[in-house]
Amino acid sequence: MQAWGRRLDWLGFTGSLFVLVALAVTVGLFLYDQPWDVDNGSYVNLALGRVSEVYRPYANRMLHPLMVRGVAASLGQQPVVGCSAWWIVQIAFLAAFLAGAVALVTRFLYRPGSPPALAARAFAYAGLLLVSPLWCVWGGNPYIQDVVVAAFGVFFFHSLLGGQTVLSLACLALMVLTRESSVVVAVALGFCAAYGHRWRLAAGTVLVTVGAMALSAWLGRESPGSVSGMGSFSYMVTKTIAAGCNNLLGIHLWTDVHAVKMPWYYPDAPAWAMDMPAWLHLGAVRRIGIYSFNPMQVVNTFGLLMLPLLPSAIVLFLSRRMASLRLLLSPRSLPLAIQVAALTGFLFWLSQPFAGYSPWRYLGYVWPFAWIVVPWLICSQEQK
Repeated sequence: MQAWGRRLDWLGFTGSLFVLVALAVTVGLFLYDQPWDVDNGSYVNLALGRVSEVYRPYANRMLHPLMVRGVAASLGQQPVVGCSAWWIVQIAFLAAFLAGAVALVTRFLYRPGSPPALAARAFAYAGLLLVSPLWCVWGGNPYIQDVVVAAFGVFFFHSLLGGQTVLSLACLALMVLTRESSVVVAVALGFCAAYGHRWRLAAGTVLVTVGAMALSAWLGRESPGSVSGMGSFSYMVTKTIAAGCNNLLGIHLWTDVHAVKMPWYYPDAPAWAMDMPAWLHLGAVRRIGIYSFNPMQVVNTFGLLMLPLLPSAIVLFLSRRMASLRLLLSPRSLPLAIQVAALTGFLFWLSQPFAGYSPWRYLGYVWPFAWIVVPWLICSQEQK
């Protein structure tokens, strides 16, 4: 009976917290006017089977459109813009993401049977960490796969925390199939596994990641390639440089190929342009230049970099656990899941300015630090 009482206590706590977070996200979705993302069209084309009309890397992100296509087919619909299948998949994964996130946070912050004062404090800390406008932004666009990969990520960390490495590798494969940026999680897992001499896990991580990437490339094999005609490596390098210039320097770069093939991004003439040097070959690009200069973008980027850290800093300060951050300087003393969560959050935070032209979206991927590492730090210090 006592065990059942503790379970009901935990379910009541987590259920109340889930309702709070779900209401906050729902209100945010209604209040936030989600603009149309120009990338949406690529994912709609993938769902419709028009892979030959989609450039890479978008064509590699097949899992989410395939799920939508399956749901649409079961409803007798086509997965076009506005099709209910997009929202059915989105709401299902958003609910799974939030439920898994609540369970992650309360795993460390709440103990069934705690006195009312401690329970109220845990509820306040968990609510502060979980309620964020970033999740509302993610949830408002059913064509982008951020929520889907985040839901797989939540269950990846649940599996890792529970010592279920095979299940965690399966979740990792689904993450990489959904979006190639999940390779960051694979890098964190592989590095931490090797660091702790878990060689079988490190090898499994490499095999699963390479296999998932190969399958993604095969599913998108009809794609014409990158928009500029570059190889995958050259494209990623130039994209990283272009995003860094835009977000850290306020300089929006331009190429003649992008201007022709993506006129919605570049409707006007560039502020400055030059011919490519004869010795430099970048696919079909023949002219490069500066499209515009916006110094406020630099201010916005550094402001956004601080945004995901604020809830964690506030909770650590209120709980008087700021000093516990020093535990992260001794990674060998940390459980594997905490090592991976800390490194994943740091890598995503560090790479945010270089990931693309929508840095506010990529900030959401820092969640493993706020929802796993911070609650664990509080819990570990209280147990001492």
